[in-house]
Amino acid sequence: MTDQEVHRRLREFVQAYGPPRAPGNPAETASHVLAEVTNHSCGDSVSVSLHPAGQGFSVRVRGCSICRAAAALAEQLIQPTEMGRAQCRAALTYLNGGQPPEEEPAGPDMLHDLALVRHLPARRRCATLPFEALEEALRLQVPQGVPEG
Repeated sequence: MTDQEVHRRLREFVQAYGPPRAPGNPAETASHVLAEVTNHSCGDSVSVSLHPAGQGFSVRVRGCSICRAAAALAEQLIQPTEMGRAQCRAALTYLNGGQPPEEEPAGPDMLHDLALVRHLPARRRCATLPFEALEEALRLQVPQGVPEG
């Protein structure tokens, strides 16, 4: 795949996902910020707050369009459960060059399109940052081995 094709498809992905819905102030919409991850090389920052009683989460992004689109995708793909944490780890593995997840609950090409950043090493962290923050928040909030549902 040529660099032009990679850039074109990433632009299409960003246009499709755009910025995530406006979460408001995480302190008002969720229990508290559990994780904040920053890319110190560019300043992108993602904060994740989990709502009480496992009723979802809020993602707040201060960053580039790829980071914002990746956060929107993470909000769509991931549930605040141990399974969601495993999905975050699988997405991170894939975005960093590993095998694609066995199941992609939201559709066949969503994560695959974002994984085009693997061809752009300087932008890879833009795509992984929301999944890193969400995985960290879920690690802190969801005890391992606790049955879901």
